[in-house]
Amino acid sequence: MTFEEIDPGLYGAWGEGGYCGTAPPSARKMADRRSLHAAQDLARELTLEVKSAEALAAGADLRSLLNEATEELKEQLRLFQRLRREAANLLDDPEGDQKLARADLKAATDAISLIVRTLDKTDELQRKIDDAGEADRARHVDDETLDRLCQNLNRHIADRAGQLARDLAVRESAIGEERPPDDAPG
Repeated sequence: MTFEEIDPGLYGAWGEGGYCGTAPPSARKMADRRSLHAAQDLARELTLEVKSAEALAAGADLRSLLNEATEELKEQLRLFQRLRREAANLLDDPEGDQKLARADLKAATDAISLIVRTLDKTDELQRKIDDAGEADRARHVDDETLDRLCQNLNRHIADRAGQLARDLAVRESAIGEERPPDDAPG
């Protein structure tokens, strides 16, 4: 892959539900604000400690910050790709300053490399935030699920208790059949 083939569109905004792709900045900001408010409301409902609510809200803030940084980095990437193309064109121009063109080409290439690595790191952080949120949602059990689990457990206990009672009754009846009659000599 060459520096010209790097597509900034591969890096997009992330939301509470994972990768959202690219959206207009105004829509992303509104979605980020909505997700922040939703996270804060959810945190107030579900948390026992104020620290937990703040941590959940901080996660939404971090996600918003990373989305903004991604957009800025994508703009910078486009700019340095354009500068790299212009420097490459100057190298082909026999009347251009070759030394300056090579320096510009190297600087643009280095900047593109750094931006791509930074975009990869922000994407990795977004994935970690998303994975942590998914793990947190997996740990959370709503009332309906808890009721269903309790019913299943109670049914299992009743079934097992019934089976044990039947087994005990069969054993006792078998023992009763093996006993000698009371009038037997003994």
